[in-house]
Amino acid sequence: MSLDIGSAIRNGAERTVKRNGLIIAGLLFTVSILSTVFSNSLIQGMLDEGIIPSEYAMETVPLALGLSTAASSVLLFATMTVSAVVGIGVLRTFVSAETEKLPLENFTRNVVMALLNLIVGGIAYAVILTVGFLAFVIPGFFLLVSLYFWNIFVIVEDQNFIEAFKSSWNLTKGNRLELFGLGVLVVIAAMIFGAVFSLAGGLLELAAGATIATIFEQIPNAFISAFSVATLAQAYNQLKE
Repeated sequence: MSLDIGSAIRNGAERTVKRNGLIIAGLLFTVSILSTVFSNSLIQGMLDEGIIPSEYAMETVPLALGLSTAASSVLLFATMTVSAVVGIGVLRTFVSAETEKLPLENFTRNVVMALLNLIVGGIAYAVILTVGFLAFVIPGFFLLVSLYFWNIFVIVEDQNFIEAFKSSWNLTKGNRLELFGLGVLVVIAAMIFGAVFSLAGGLLELAAGATIATIFEQIPNAFISAFSVATLAQAYNQLKE
């Protein structure tokens, strides 16, 4: 089946504002806030303990809790793990026809093996793309599009990352140019949406301070992430048909 770019974007947007799409955006917002809190706490701890030179010190580090670097590191790692599990559940939900609830199974089924394959596959994917982009750039974009869906095959189809690379390569045949166009349009939409909220965040920082502005800026990020995953899932569903 040929990819319909407009349909993928439209359906991705519709899924984002469905009941479970809004819940997903809320989950992503929560995880993003926790990640910001613990990463900023780590920065503050490194400043307090002299790990970062004093000349790089900031007046305030928004949302920092004043924790030690060790405690912040542990909590940040835990948050990153939770974020990865949430990402798995989000993708499985958007690929499915479910629009009202978040099935618990989506967040628990075969999650350890999925995480391991995502980690190892992610490293392999980065290496492949790096080699491709070093080879006059165009091969990098070709490989990027050809392996566009590898993580979906790991998460949804329970494949290992090698099988997932092969499956994505086969699925994208004949639609690579359309997939590239889809990716460009999603990035442009995200940039425009993010720029508007970034401007609003800057004004809010002047009026209410850095902490409130930092929290506010996570709202558009959550919806952009939800929309991007939903659109990817809808493109995958189209080609699987």
